[in-house]
Amino acid sequence: MPTQRHQGIVVALICILACGTLVYAQEATAPKATLTLSVNDKGLVGADVSLALPADSNPRFYILMLPIGDENRPNELQVPADVRAAEIGRGRGYTLVFVACPSGARSIRIAFQRSWGVSETLDGKGKLELDLSYPFVSATDRLWMRPPNAIGALDIRVLLPGKYDDADIATSANLKRVGEKEFACSFAPPDASAERVWLSFPNPSQRALNNAKWFFSLVVGLFLAALQLRFLRDRRLSWFLSVCVLSCVVLGLAAYYIHGLARWMDFLVYAAYALPTALYAAMASIYLAAARRYQATITGPVTVNGVAAKYVTVTLIRSGKQGRRVLKVRDSLEAGRYVFYVWVGDPVDRYQVSASYYTQEVNTDEFSVTRGSHAEVPVINLQVAGIAQPAAVS
Repeated sequence: MPTQRHQGIVVALICILACGTLVYAQEATAPKATLTLSVNDKGLVGADVSLALPADSNPRFYILMLPIGDENRPNELQVPADVRAAEIGRGRGYTLVFVACPSGARSIRIAFQRSWGVSETLDGKGKLELDLSYPFVSATDRLWMRPPNAIGALDIRVLLPGKYDDADIATSANLKRVGEKEFACSFAPPDASAERVWLSFPNPSQRALNNAKWFFSLVVGLFLAALQLRFLRDRRLSWFLSVCVLSCVVLGLAAYYIHGLARWMDFLVYAAYALPTALYAAMASIYLAAARRYQATITGPVTVNGVAAKYVTVTLIRSGKQGRRVLKVRDSLEAGRYVFYVWVGDPVDRYQVSASYYTQEVNTDEFSVTRGSHAEVPVINLQVAGIAQPAAVS
């Protein structure tokens, strides 16, 4: 018969075997995580994580440590409708993500909505670097990285925007090229001996910046050329529309490149000279287009002793429900003519032009104008004895 000592040994062996089986099962069914970093042709990096989950009939949750992140920029996560994911910790070079998935789920993709620009080396190349030792993880965040729900092991894939020659590429020893545009590596849960993963390649943001500068300069050149076309000027509607459209194109391009370029500050410094002019031109063209429709033009000649006057005071007066009011005053004339642009309000308002030179003053008869009309006022002749008025230069 087995003794009590033999029974104890059997129980211990059974416990050891059960624990070993449980550990093996946990390792065999541990979720697999793959972090994919995609660099686009503008030098911006996008990230997504794919989780391959073991078969299980119960809802599960996991905590995932990722070697990306910025303590000042929260991440926005996109997940399937039946999955819940949230950022529970972040800092310099790391992000902690909580994932809850339903029963039966076998794979999950988590996309990071926010992208960031590649760093730049001293020789102008682009560089992507991940620190697998997580030196800046806080003690509180490290508490989350405990079994059985923590996922520390991670496969990393880096996708470049184009095919580069091996001579243009430099990588860390633990990152291997597995395709024309793809590099990959794997690492275990974070520990002090883990190394950095880095990849240096021709900077796509520089090319995108150069293309943006070239195209923006071309559009600005067309915009400035349109301002010089004489046949489009003189309050013509075609000129207003052309200037407004080109100004909006300039401003729209600037906003697009500032939002989309990794080196947007360099582009902003380059484009700053044109933005105030484009903004002013857009607002001015809209104002002048409205003025052309809702304003009236009042013009006419003034002479002194029959000679076209230059230095005279011409006043435009409006009479209406609110009485008589001075609208505009001109102290000098071009070629002996004055031009007033007035916003027409009440159609019953009456207008009058007054011209004065020294003590002599002459007023015209009152007249009315309509929106968009052109009123030619009869000549005003000031008769001043003993004073010679210089003729206006024609």
